Amino acid sequence: MLINRAIWNATIAEAKRKSAGNDYILRAIERAKAEVEKASYWSFNNGVLKIKSTTSGKLYIVDDVHTCESKKTCKHKVARRLVQRYSERLSA
Repeated sequence: MLINRAIWNATIAEAKRKSAGNDYILRAIERAKAEVEKASYWSFNNGVLKIKSTTSGKLYIVDDVHTCESKKTCKHKVARRLVQRYSERLSA
């Protein structure tokens, strides 16, 4: 999927600004950003992010009830939130 870089970068910058001082979330934002940018496949429809993992190749379906095997802040949930915010900016 093609990304409007200006809107995407503004979305990332805003997320980082809002999360200033929270190192766990800032790292999750960076991991999520990389995942979205490098994934061979992702889609966002009706609030659901489908994304193919760049590390395992597994297809994750990320919605409000997504659970993850990650013991850290889930990059998939953060990626969903970033893509959601990006989509809102894109359609504004």
